[in-house]
Amino acid sequence: MKIDSLSIRNFRGIKDLTIPFDKKSWVIHGRNGSGKSGVIDAIEFGLSGTIGRLTGEGRGTVSVKEHGPHVDSKEKPQEAEIVLSLDLNGQGDHKVTRNCNTPSKFKITPENQASKLFNVGNEIVLSRREILKFILTEPGKRSKEVQSLLKIEKLDEIRSALQTLKNKVGRNLSAETQEFDRAKTKLKEWLKIEELSKEKVLEVVNKHRAVLQLNSLLDLSDETKLNEGVKEGNTKQFLNKAELSNLVGGIKNSLYDVDGSFSDLAKQYLDLVETLEKKEDELKKLNRLGFYETGLKLISQPECPFCENEWEQDDLRNLIEQKIKELSGIKNTKNKIDQHIQKLKIKWRGLKTDAESYEQKIAKNPNLSFSELEKVKSDLAVLISEQSSDSDTFKNAIRGMTLFGLKFEKSQFDSKFLDLEEQIKKLPEKSNEEVSREFLVICQERLDNYRASKRKYEYQKKKDQLTSTILEKYNGITEVHLNNLYTEIEKDFSRFYQIVNYDDEADFTGNLVADGGALDFKVDFYDRGKFPPAAYHSEGHQDGMGLCLYLALMKKILGDNFTLAILDDVLMSIDESHKKSFCKLLKKEFPNTQFIITTHDKYWQKQMITEELVTHATTLHFKNWSVDTGPCVWNEKDSWEEVDGLIQDDKIPSASHSLRRFLEYIVDDISVRIAAKIPRNPSGDYDMGELLTGATSRYGDLLKKAIKSARSWGNQNLVDTLESEKNHLAECLKKANSEAWGMNAMVHFNSWADMDQNAFREIRNAYYNLVQIFKCDSCNTLLHVVPIKGNSEILKCDCGQKNYNLKSKS
Repeated sequence: MKIDSLSIRNFRGIKDLTIPFDKKSWVIHGRNGSGKSGVIDAIEFGLSGTIGRLTGEGRGTVSVKEHGPHVDSKEKPQEAEIVLSLDLNGQGDHKVTRNCNTPSKFKITPENQASKLFNVGNEIVLSRREILKFILTEPGKRSKEVQSLLKIEKLDEIRSALQTLKNKVGRNLSAETQEFDRAKTKLKEWLKIEELSKEKVLEVVNKHRAVLQLNSLLDLSDETKLNEGVKEGNTKQFLNKAELSNLVGGIKNSLYDVDGSFSDLAKQYLDLVETLEKKEDELKKLNRLGFYETGLKLISQPECPFCENEWEQDDLRNLIEQKIKELSGIKNTKNKIDQHIQKLKIKWRGLKTDAESYEQKIAKNPNLSFSELEKVKSDLAVLISEQSSDSDTFKNAIRGMTLFGLKFEKSQFDSKFLDLEEQIKKLPEKSNEEVSREFLVICQERLDNYRASKRKYEYQKKKDQLTSTILEKYNGITEVHLNNLYTEIEKDFSRFYQIVNYDDEADFTGNLVADGGALDFKVDFYDRGKFPPAAYHSEGHQDGMGLCLYLALMKKILGDNFTLAILDDVLMSIDESHKKSFCKLLKKEFPNTQFIITTHDKYWQKQMITEELVTHATTLHFKNWSVDTGPCVWNEKDSWEEVDGLIQDDKIPSASHSLRRFLEYIVDDISVRIAAKIPRNPSGDYDMGELLTGATSRYGDLLKKAIKSARSWGNQNLVDTLESEKNHLAECLKKANSEAWGMNAMVHFNSWADMDQNAFREIRNAYYNLVQIFKCDSCNTLLHVVPIKGNSEILKCDCGQKNYNLKSKS
């Protein structure tokens, strides 16, 4: 795709402007604020329906529909219209029309196979803002930007979904691990062993089985019953003193929070709650996160997937992505709170189980009842219920609790625990057979609980391992392919940068490395190692890297189809020699690409002409801008008319200023066209005398060469013509030099300077005649040399009416 022409009407800062790009590379030059970027905005809008500088972070309520139109047409967005004439896939011109009232809709004619494929994003437009996304952003964001440009953003979406699944499974595993550890602890406590091994368990169990004259167990499999063979007789029921003592001790330790584990969890929970309370407004919108995430995937049509109204896709996408980013942070904090709630509930559930178990054991012995446990169980039932998960309910409950999270005073239980411990000691002793029988029954109960918890734990562990493996495999496979892709891109990136910086970084290399959801980018620094671009390289080098990386990416994405690129003042921080190298790079590596480049640097504009990236005919110079007229293009006819109008109004100082300003522009342009040697002035503020001397001296030399060539070929008629032109040049220059004092005197305040209309009109005519020397009478274009670099061989105009050979016959 290439642009043949662009028509802008009532758009941004431009009221009416047409540019005949003619499918060629162009440079639009002018000082800051002269309207250059308005042209870029128009192209971007015409192609994609969006305007990059109106989207993204910090843009607030700025939109294409409201702020795309010229300020005088802000109430009539339908009048803000862009018409692009495009050559699509070499199948002739197609006209694309789009207006700000319905940015996402466009009309394309004619409708054919090529027009059906018209679907251009804004990736062809590059500004310095986009360069920074590649160079100075963190690896995670860089990965998203690059993958979006490469059209492989689905890779990161899948990775993110797998990571979310792994996190969820990990949380479940943590809960099951705690339950399993509790069951294991209970079993070890009953067996009175430090290590839960098959040998230790069988050793203790078989001692009790021997008391009951039961066969010893030789193995401990999942089907093994520790109490196998134990018969329930009509013997007197005894309470197991050891078990009751164990239960009472466990209840006491839990209530008193002896190890402080509950207090630590509660404090962490309240700290997280306090953090979340500071973001109350965002918290209220958390339920929209899934809604936004789902909707974001659907933003591919002109209509908003939420309300079905017209929206600019990029505006809507940026808005939703920002909301997702804000709410994701809230969600992470809330997830941590939920995890702490579950951990606290596990501790409460364990205490409730112990209390219920104790009451079951002493059901037939009211002397050992613990009435306070009823209140504990009741409170715990509320705390572990689903209703308590409500954030406000749970938060308020925790803040009003003591010790183990229950509202009680320690003194309430101290005397009761002492009394129970004494009563348990006084319980009648059981026979050895009764002790062993109850030991085996209770041991089997705890073993069953241990086995059930273990199964749940191992199931969650396998899920965790599986999701980790899937994520690891996915990351591994995608990283291999991405790194292979990035290796190809980094080769071109490094080569492009070497071309630009051949003088001091000819051995430069850069590395792009994919790592999970990140893209690490490091570059060589004078053989001292590889570092992030922002570490040691200057701003100019960073800009250069950004453009080189962009070009490498576009070459990989589009290959030979990379036929159009819009570069908006992208090299503003790069020095002159390297800008010149970029001209060579663009011309050599992308000969079939139409570049439309804006710059405020007049010197680089000249370099692009000299390096033949653009021509004089494909150069547009904006001299100024106003809100009423938009950008004002340098035009020779308009400039002479402006001077004549000021003379007519007897505004001689203004006419003098306007004339000198125009002459500095036109003589500078002449100098570039005929390759005149003018001393380089970094500020660009040339003295009029320097410009005029350089241009006229060079033109005189060219005429001498043309005369010499004509003589060598025996063309006397041409010799006579050229001699006449040379003499005419001398006369016009003499006249202009004699009048220079008058123009200079009128530019600045001089009390003695006083000039009427006729006197200044003579000065105007002298310079007008001098400028005409450098032009063709037929096409009225300025003459130029061919080639523009090296030894000039021809001096000609655009129409060919003037075509002077500068090479003599050998």
